[in-house]
Amino acid sequence: MANYAFLGLRLSIFTFLLFLSSNLIQTHSQQFSTRLSKNEVGLKAQKLSHLHFYFHDIVSGRHPTAVRVAEAAVTNSSATGFGLVVMIDDPLTLGPNISSKIVGRAQGIYGSADLSNLGLLMVLNFAFTEGKFNGSTLSVLGRNEVFSAVRELPIVGGSGVFRFAKGYAEARTHELDLKTGDAVVEYNVYAGSGIGGMLSAVHGIPYVQTTLRGRSGFFLLGLFPFSFGSFLPSNVFCGKCCFWRSCVSMSQPPGSPLALSSSVYYLTAL
Repeated sequence: MANYAFLGLRLSIFTFLLFLSSNLIQTHSQQFSTRLSKNEVGLKAQKLSHLHFYFHDIVSGRHPTAVRVAEAAVTNSSATGFGLVVMIDDPLTLGPNISSKIVGRAQGIYGSADLSNLGLLMVLNFAFTEGKFNGSTLSVLGRNEVFSAVRELPIVGGSGVFRFAKGYAEARTHELDLKTGDAVVEYNVYAGSGIGGMLSAVHGIPYVQTTLRGRSGFFLLGLFPFSFGSFLPSNVFCGKCCFWRSCVSMSQPPGSPLALSSSVYYLTAL
Protein backbone atom coordinates (compact mmCIF):
# COMPACT_ATOMS: atom_id res chain seq x y z
CA MET A 1 0.00 0.00 0.00
CA ALA A 2 2.84 2.39 0.84
CA ASN A 3 4.37 1.85 -2.61
CA TYR A 4 1.07 2.62 -4.35
CA ALA A 5 0.63 5.73 -2.23
CA PHE A 6 4.16 6.92 -3.08
CA LEU A 7 3.57 6.27 -6.79
CA GLY A 8 0.33 8.22 -6.58
CA LEU A 9 2.17 11.12 -4.96
CA ARG A 10 4.81 11.12 -7.71
CA LEU A 11 2.14 11.13 -10.42
CA SER A 12 0.29 13.91 -8.65
CA ILE A 13 3.43 16.05 -8.55
CA PHE A 14 4.06 15.40 -12.24
CA THR A 15 0.46 16.27 -13.12
CA PHE A 16 0.76 19.51 -11.17
CA LEU A 17 3.99 20.48 -12.97
CA LEU A 18 2.50 19.60 -16.34
CA PHE A 19 -0.58 21.68 -15.54
CA LEU A 20 1.59 24.68 -14.68
CA SER A 21 3.61 24.24 -17.87
CA SER A 22 0.56 23.96 -20.12
CA ASN A 23 -0.97 27.05 -18.51
CA LEU A 24 2.28 28.93 -19.05
CA ILE A 25 2.43 28.13 -22.75
CA GLN A 26 -1.25 28.99 -23.23
CA THR A 27 -0.71 32.35 -21.54
CA HIS A 28 2.46 33.34 -23.36
CA SER A 29 2.39 31.39 -26.64
CA GLN A 30 1.52 34.44 -28.70
CA GLN A 31 4.52 36.26 -27.31
CA PHE A 32 7.03 33.42 -27.40
CA SER A 33 6.23 30.82 -30.04
CA THR A 34 3.91 30.46 -33.00
CA ARG A 35 3.60 27.61 -35.47
CA LEU A 36 3.73 28.70 -39.10
CA SER A 37 2.61 27.05 -42.30
CA LYS A 38 4.70 27.18 -45.45
CA ASN A 39 2.14 29.46 -47.09
CA GLU A 40 2.45 32.07 -44.35
CA VAL A 41 6.14 32.63 -45.11
CA GLY A 42 5.84 32.12 -48.87
CA LEU A 43 7.48 28.68 -49.00
CA LYS A 44 6.71 26.59 -52.05
CA ALA A 45 8.23 23.47 -53.56
CA GLN A 46 11.99 23.66 -53.49
CA LYS A 47 13.53 25.09 -56.66
CA LEU A 48 17.14 24.64 -57.70
CA SER A 49 18.95 27.55 -59.38
CA HIS A 50 22.28 27.40 -61.22
CA LEU A 51 24.08 30.74 -61.33
CA HIS A 52 27.25 31.33 -63.34
CA PHE A 53 29.35 34.47 -63.00
CA TYR A 54 32.89 35.81 -62.56
CA PHE A 55 34.23 37.26 -59.31
CA HIS A 56 36.79 40.10 -59.66
CA ASP A 57 39.06 40.51 -56.63
CA ILE A 58 40.99 43.75 -57.26
CA VAL A 59 43.68 44.62 -54.71
CA SER A 60 45.85 46.92 -56.83
CA GLY A 61 45.41 50.35 -58.38
CA ARG A 62 43.65 53.49 -57.19
CA HIS A 63 40.23 51.84 -56.76
CA PRO A 64 40.70 48.42 -55.15
CA THR A 65 37.63 46.34 -54.33
CA ALA A 66 39.51 44.27 -51.73
CA VAL A 67 41.37 46.04 -48.91
CA ARG A 68 43.41 44.80 -45.97
CA VAL A 69 41.72 45.69 -42.68
CA ALA A 70 43.68 43.62 -40.14
CA GLU A 71 46.75 41.45 -39.74
CA ALA A 72 48.61 39.53 -37.05
CA ALA A 73 52.14 40.05 -35.78
CA VAL A 74 53.21 36.98 -37.79
CA THR A 75 51.35 37.82 -41.01
CA ASN A 76 54.26 39.38 -42.92
CA SER A 77 56.66 36.58 -41.96
CA SER A 78 54.16 33.78 -42.64
CA ALA A 79 54.40 31.89 -45.92
CA THR A 80 50.59 31.91 -46.14
CA GLY A 81 49.97 35.39 -44.76
CA PHE A 82 48.33 33.81 -41.73
CA GLY A 83 46.11 36.24 -39.82
CA LEU A 84 45.48 38.60 -42.75
CA VAL A 85 41.88 39.85 -42.97
CA VAL A 86 40.51 41.51 -46.12
CA MET A 87 37.20 43.34 -46.64
CA ILE A 88 35.71 43.05 -50.12
CA ASP A 89 33.08 44.60 -52.37
CA ASP A 90 33.96 42.71 -55.54
CA PRO A 91 31.97 43.01 -58.77
CA LEU A 92 30.31 39.91 -60.20
CA THR A 93 30.08 39.87 -64.00
CA LEU A 94 28.56 37.68 -66.70
CA GLY A 95 31.88 37.24 -68.48
CA PRO A 96 35.52 37.11 -67.40
CA ASN A 97 36.24 40.71 -68.45
CA ILE A 98 35.67 43.48 -65.91
CA SER A 99 33.82 45.39 -68.65
CA SER A 100 31.25 42.60 -68.88
CA LYS A 101 27.73 43.16 -67.54
CA ILE A 102 27.63 43.39 -63.74
CA VAL A 103 25.08 41.05 -62.14
CA GLY A 104 25.90 41.68 -58.49
CA ARG A 105 28.56 42.20 -55.82
CA ALA A 106 30.43 39.89 -53.48
CA GLN A 107 30.49 41.67 -50.13
CA GLY A 108 32.10 40.41 -46.94
CA ILE A 109 35.46 39.35 -45.59
CA TYR A 110 38.06 36.67 -46.13
CA GLY A 111 41.05 35.83 -44.00
CA SER A 112 44.10 33.60 -44.18
CA ALA A 113 43.32 30.78 -41.75
CA ASP A 114 45.88 28.10 -42.64
CA LEU A 115 49.51 27.96 -41.52
CA SER A 116 50.53 25.34 -44.10
CA ASN A 117 48.56 26.11 -47.27
CA LEU A 118 46.97 29.24 -48.66
CA GLY A 119 43.51 28.52 -47.26
CA LEU A 120 41.03 31.32 -46.78
CA LEU A 121 38.05 31.49 -44.46
CA MET A 122 35.38 33.21 -46.56
CA VAL A 123 32.33 34.92 -45.06
CA LEU A 124 30.43 36.84 -47.70
CA ASN A 125 27.15 37.60 -49.43
CA PHE A 126 26.49 37.46 -53.13
CA ALA A 127 24.20 40.49 -53.55
CA PHE A 128 22.51 40.22 -56.95
CA THR A 129 21.29 43.14 -59.07
CA GLU A 130 20.10 41.42 -62.23
CA GLY A 131 16.64 40.27 -63.34
CA LYS A 132 14.41 38.37 -60.93
CA PHE A 133 17.35 38.02 -58.53
CA ASN A 134 17.68 41.80 -58.09
CA GLY A 135 17.75 42.53 -54.35
CA SER A 136 18.24 38.89 -53.36
CA THR A 137 21.33 37.48 -51.68
CA LEU A 138 23.11 34.20 -51.08
CA SER A 139 25.33 33.77 -48.02
CA VAL A 140 28.59 31.81 -48.20
CA LEU A 141 30.61 30.47 -45.29
CA GLY A 142 33.46 28.12 -46.07
CA ARG A 143 37.10 27.31 -46.79
CA ASN A 144 38.75 28.37 -50.03
CA GLU A 145 42.08 26.65 -50.72
CA VAL A 146 43.23 29.12 -53.35
CA PHE A 147 45.61 26.93 -55.36
CA SER A 148 43.24 23.96 -55.68
CA ALA A 149 41.72 23.56 -59.14
CA VAL A 150 38.15 23.46 -57.81
CA ARG A 151 37.01 24.72 -54.42
CA GLU A 152 33.59 23.96 -52.95
CA LEU A 153 32.01 26.41 -50.52
CA PRO A 154 28.69 25.90 -48.71
CA ILE A 155 25.69 28.15 -49.28
CA VAL A 156 24.27 28.61 -45.78
CA GLY A 157 21.32 30.91 -46.40
CA GLY A 158 19.87 33.73 -48.41
CA SER A 159 17.23 36.42 -48.75
CA GLY A 160 14.59 37.49 -51.26
CA VAL A 161 13.96 34.69 -53.74
CA PHE A 162 16.64 32.72 -51.89
CA ARG A 163 14.97 32.64 -48.47
CA PHE A 164 15.87 29.40 -46.63
CA ALA A 165 18.47 28.69 -49.33
CA LYS A 166 20.99 25.88 -49.14
CA GLY A 167 23.49 24.57 -51.64
CA TYR A 168 27.10 25.03 -52.68
CA ALA A 169 29.36 27.14 -54.87
CA GLU A 170 32.22 25.85 -57.02
CA ALA A 171 35.10 28.28 -57.52
CA ARG A 172 37.75 27.97 -60.24
CA THR A 173 40.55 30.47 -60.73
CA HIS A 174 40.23 31.96 -64.21
CA GLU A 175 43.11 34.42 -63.94
CA LEU A 176 45.63 35.32 -61.22
CA ASP A 177 48.21 38.10 -61.48
CA LEU A 178 50.98 37.06 -59.09
CA LYS A 179 52.57 40.50 -59.34
CA THR A 180 49.53 42.58 -58.32
CA GLY A 181 47.48 39.93 -56.54
CA ASP A 182 44.41 40.68 -58.66
CA ALA A 183 42.30 37.63 -59.46
CA VAL A 184 39.32 36.61 -61.57
CA VAL A 185 37.45 33.58 -60.25
CA GLU A 186 34.74 31.66 -62.10
CA TYR A 187 31.79 30.64 -59.91
CA ASN A 188 29.11 28.04 -60.50
CA VAL A 189 26.52 28.29 -57.76
CA TYR A 190 23.84 25.66 -57.12
CA ALA A 191 21.24 26.85 -54.63
CA GLY A 192 17.83 25.53 -53.63
CA SER A 193 15.31 27.74 -51.85
CA GLY A 194 12.65 26.44 -49.46
CA ILE A 195 12.73 23.79 -46.71
CA GLY A 196 10.83 20.65 -45.83
CA GLY A 197 8.92 20.15 -42.62
CA MET A 198 6.95 22.57 -40.51
CA LEU A 199 8.40 25.83 -39.26
CA SER A 200 8.00 27.04 -35.69
CA ALA A 201 8.87 30.65 -34.96
CA VAL A 202 10.29 30.92 -31.46
CA HIS A 203 11.26 34.40 -30.36
CA GLY A 204 14.98 34.32 -29.63
CA ILE A 205 15.40 30.63 -30.51
CA PRO A 206 14.96 29.58 -34.17
CA TYR A 207 13.49 26.07 -34.19
CA VAL A 208 12.55 23.92 -37.16
CA GLN A 209 10.22 21.05 -36.36
CA THR A 210 9.85 18.13 -38.73
CA THR A 211 6.32 17.29 -39.76
CA LEU A 212 4.62 14.89 -37.35
CA ARG A 213 1.73 12.56 -37.99
CA GLY A 214 -1.21 12.57 -35.67
CA ARG A 215 -2.16 14.85 -32.86
CA SER A 216 0.55 16.90 -31.21
CA GLY A 217 0.84 19.55 -28.54
CA PHE A 218 3.55 21.79 -27.11
CA PHE A 219 4.41 22.37 -23.48
CA LEU A 220 7.04 24.85 -22.38
CA LEU A 221 9.04 23.75 -19.35
CA GLY A 222 11.35 26.29 -17.79
CA LEU A 223 12.37 24.43 -14.66
CA PHE A 224 15.30 24.38 -12.28
CA PRO A 225 17.64 21.38 -12.58
CA PHE A 226 16.29 18.14 -11.21
CA SER A 227 15.95 14.52 -12.28
CA PHE A 228 12.58 14.40 -14.00
CA GLY A 229 12.70 10.62 -14.32
CA SER A 230 12.17 10.21 -10.59
CA PHE A 231 8.58 11.41 -11.03
CA LEU A 232 7.62 9.27 -14.02
CA PRO A 233 7.16 5.61 -14.92
CA SER A 234 9.44 4.74 -17.84
CA ASN A 235 6.64 4.30 -20.39
CA VAL A 236 5.32 7.83 -19.91
CA PHE A 237 8.21 9.67 -21.51
CA CYS A 238 10.27 6.92 -23.11
CA GLY A 239 7.52 4.85 -24.68
CA LYS A 240 5.37 5.47 -27.74
CA CYS A 241 2.97 7.96 -26.20
CA CYS A 242 5.30 10.95 -26.31
CA PHE A 243 8.87 12.08 -26.68
CA TRP A 244 11.07 14.94 -25.61
CA ARG A 245 12.82 17.43 -27.83
CA SER A 246 14.96 20.28 -26.71
CA CYS A 247 16.73 22.98 -28.69
CA VAL A 248 19.57 20.49 -29.08
CA SER A 249 19.34 16.86 -30.11
CA MET A 250 18.61 14.63 -27.12
CA SER A 251 17.71 10.96 -26.72
CA GLN A 252 17.20 8.84 -23.63
CA PRO A 253 17.07 5.04 -23.30
CA PRO A 254 13.82 3.54 -21.92
CA GLY A 255 13.48 3.96 -18.18
CA SER A 256 16.33 6.43 -17.80
CA PRO A 257 15.82 9.71 -15.93
CA LEU A 258 15.74 12.85 -18.04
CA ALA A 259 17.59 15.75 -16.44
CA LEU A 260 16.04 19.13 -17.16
CA SER A 261 17.47 22.59 -16.61
CA SER A 262 16.10 26.07 -17.03
CA SER A 263 16.45 25.70 -20.81
CA VAL A 264 13.45 25.42 -23.13
CA TYR A 265 12.15 21.93 -23.87
CA TYR A 266 9.22 20.69 -25.91
CA LEU A 267 7.00 17.73 -25.07
CA THR A 268 5.22 16.51 -28.18
CA ALA A 269 2.44 13.94 -27.91
CA LEU A 270 2.32 11.51 -30.82
